[in-house]
Amino acid sequence: MLSAGEILRNERQKQGLDLSSVSKQTKISERILTAIEKDEVSQIPSAFVYKSFARQVATTLRVDFAQIANQVNLTADKFPEVRIPGQNVRRPDVPPIRQRRESISGLVRGVISLLAVVALCSGLYAYLNRMQMSDLTAGFVDAAPENESTTSNAQPQPSQEAIQLKVGAVEQSWLTFESDGHRVFSGLLEPAQTKVFEGREMARMRTGNAGGVTVVFNGRDLGPLGERGQVRTVVFTSNDEYKIVQPTLVSRASRLRLFPAVVFNQ
Repeated sequence: MLSAGEILRNERQKQGLDLSSVSKQTKISERILTAIEKDEVSQIPSAFVYKSFARQVATTLRVDFAQIANQVNLTADKFPEVRIPGQNVRRPDVPPIRQRRESISGLVRGVISLLAVVALCSGLYAYLNRMQMSDLTAGFVDAAPENESTTSNAQPQPSQEAIQLKVGAVEQSWLTFESDGHRVFSGLLEPAQTKVFEGREMARMRTGNAGGVTVVFNGRDLGPLGERGQVRTVVFTSNDEYKIVQPTLVSRASRLRLFPAVVFNQ
């Protein structure tokens, strides 16, 4: 029994047509027409395409398709089964995920390690912060006002600095203080306000109201450094000596011009 391809080829040759002529009429390439006539299913995309093209060729050659339908179906059966996407896909063998439980000792070690790192970082930060602040506030300590009551019985710790000045304001006074070449304070002292300054080798204090402040130098009460409204610069050294290096008397108009925030009485 002839196959569908052989029947169509014989009919084409009987009519004296070449593949080029049939291709022009059916719009099917000569390569596919050759595959149909030779029943080569590997050259055709699918069984559906094969049946459709075979019907077109039979119609062009005026062959009753019903007469060759059985042969066409036999050839179509040679096509491999069309797989649905995902069908028969081999999945890799993946071992099941097992939940791991950390031992209590391992968890404790992890917590301890974390706390140690946090403590180390905090200590390093505090150390660097102290080093930075020491450059800005070397020799400067705020003290409570003279008239401020206290209930603490704690004794002050002895200072390691060779120079210690306790400056108290009787009335509003402008003040600058330098310790070992570094300025550590510049501003106004309000009445009853007290500040403590420290230094190692030399300290310099300048006030715009020498009579408005009292000074205690290394435990020795020096009292006021001058008259009210007097501008004075005093140098203190580590051998318990001090020297007024720039006593200056200024008029009331000059004082108001230089220190407008300070009010002096006649």
